[in-house]
Amino acid sequence: MSQFQPKTNAVIDAISTNARAKLFAKLTGSGDGGSTPPAPARELARPTPAPRLPLEGGAEAHFLAKLTSERLTATVDHLTDLAQVPEACQKYMQQHGLTTPLALAKASPLTSLTWDIAVTADIEMDQQAALTWADYGVAETGSLINLSGPATPLLFAMLPLYHICLLRRSRLLDYSEDLWKVLDTVETQLPRSLAFLTGTSGTADIEAKNVRGAHGPRFMHVLFLED
Repeated sequence: MSQFQPKTNAVIDAISTNARAKLFAKLTGSGDGGSTPPAPARELARPTPAPRLPLEGGAEAHFLAKLTSERLTATVDHLTDLAQVPEACQKYMQQHGLTTPLALAKASPLTSLTWDIAVTADIEMDQQAALTWADYGVAETGSLINLSGPATPLLFAMLPLYHICLLRRSRLLDYSEDLWKVLDTVETQLPRSLAFLTGTSGTADIEAKNVRGAHGPRFMHVLFLED
């Protein structure tokens, strides 16, 4: 029986070689029935731009509509002066019965204000409310952008039950991809990390019921400063 073994191996080798040849021929488009697949490099050289959906009513109107929609569930307070921020925070906290100190990120525009309510520079795991400074906003998605830094740790936007965030109208961008252009041209140093905050924290993992505050703030309140 061993005398047939060499012939058997030779046949198998021939079949394997022929199969490999046909496979590579098809992949390169040089074989029967083969078609030239698009080259990855060629595809990358001609990327298809993402469609830009129109911002209904303009960037500001679209942003506010997204932000306060049923999906994002944020609330908005319109301010005309930075000095109105402490009073707006005090009013919001009183409306929701919040009595603990307001955690205040150390961003200079916030710490330079005069506060009549108790504030703290520390953030606790069970923090009731915190105020942050949004570096940018995105009208397309209703998102707030927080850049991390020594004075602006992202925990101030992640830990509190009530997240209050200040956004200047001049920092509102139209589309998400506009942020990367701004970071390249405006920011002198890229942050270690950044966060897109799009409404309140929500999940529907259990029985498909939307639950707010499962892994982040349950309430978001935006102080929209018309500067």
